[in-house]
Amino acid sequence: MMVLCKGRSAHTIKLHGKPIDQGYKIYALCDQGYTYLFLFYSGHTGNEVSEFTHKTDSFTQLTEDRALALFNSSGRVLSKEEKKRLSRGFSPTTQAVCRLVFSLPFHSHQFNIYMDNYFTTIPLFQHLRDHGIGAAGTTRAKRHDFPPAFAIGKEVTSRLLEWNHLSGIVVNGVCAALWQDNNTVLFLTTIHNLHQLSYSKRKKPKKTSSNASAARKPFEHHENEKLLPIPTLVNDYNKYMGGVDIADQLRSNYPCHQSSRCNWLPLWFWILDTTITNMYIITRLTNPKKVYKVFRCELALELVTTATSQLHPLNSPLKPDPRSYVTSKTPLPPFSFRTTGNHQQIFQANKKQQCWYCRYKKTHGNPKNPPPARNRVSVLQQMKVSDTGIWCSLCEIPLCKRNRCFLDFHTVS
Repeated sequence: MMVLCKGRSAHTIKLHGKPIDQGYKIYALCDQGYTYLFLFYSGHTGNEVSEFTHKTDSFTQLTEDRALALFNSSGRVLSKEEKKRLSRGFSPTTQAVCRLVFSLPFHSHQFNIYMDNYFTTIPLFQHLRDHGIGAAGTTRAKRHDFPPAFAIGKEVTSRLLEWNHLSGIVVNGVCAALWQDNNTVLFLTTIHNLHQLSYSKRKKPKKTSSNASAARKPFEHHENEKLLPIPTLVNDYNKYMGGVDIADQLRSNYPCHQSSRCNWLPLWFWILDTTITNMYIITRLTNPKKVYKVFRCELALELVTTATSQLHPLNSPLKPDPRSYVTSKTPLPPFSFRTTGNHQQIFQANKKQQCWYCRYKKTHGNPKNPPPARNRVSVLQQMKVSDTGIWCSLCEIPLCKRNRCFLDFHTVS
């Protein structure tokens, strides 16, 4: 995965020819679009001791001792051959795959991992197989320990091999397979039998496609689609591969990403989009017909409604300010505000102030017992304002008990 970031950062990389050619690189473990776990990648020099690695749990190329300690989970003493086999081929990318896969509860459940040719190596598949984890995926002919008999050009195989030709060689417990489709496809697997076949609906290739003469033979002249037998390995790979692509597609439909001067904000937006996508996939388990756009609109409306409901009384603009002066123009908060919620007395000895309601009654008069109009000024001048350390837990103003201010403030309309 790539997170778009054009700003200055030592942890961004450039990948020419990709839809997002510059940004943060992320390795993720996904299933049908649900992101189970992810790792940030940083190509920064000295990444092992960088603050970025410490905070984001990124990964770097491990030394041989650290790789053996990490990937030898049983803790048993290894022979020299086993040490060579474990340390060989464990590049930073392979280490990232192991860290993602080993986060699964593979001790109590069975897992099969599908990956593309960027990650697949025979030592990696052999190591996963030793821990009871199955793996399958396409591979490249130049991988370590890959059979040289399959390392031939596609131009040669397209002329010599018929469509749906399948060959396999077992190397260190890992099956390396060659399958002839429109082009030659190389596979690695530890969970499939090459003799098993599955039927899949295939489209008739165009005349201009590569190896069209061999790939069009199973079709009649009038057929554009046909149910053809293909290896179960190929059918399962097409079925289960693509979890990361589905996650990228869902996030790209309605992204939250915005331009910013902060180089950490793109990662925050990506985590937010990933969280919303995971919520949508979980929702579809109970409501398969749920539309993604409708789900996001309902989620946004619910978040706004929840925030609005929490605005009163804790963050209401009607809440009086204990630091401001109480004048003749200071209004009394509405009765609905003063009676909503659980108002509790909190004693704070280090925050003694003049009672807010006493100050209000000294300027406006007591709402419970208004003074007579003819001697109103003298009555208000004779009123005393009490100092108190009792505060209301919700209104956040000082209210004394001597003049019954706390009770009257929350009961008198």
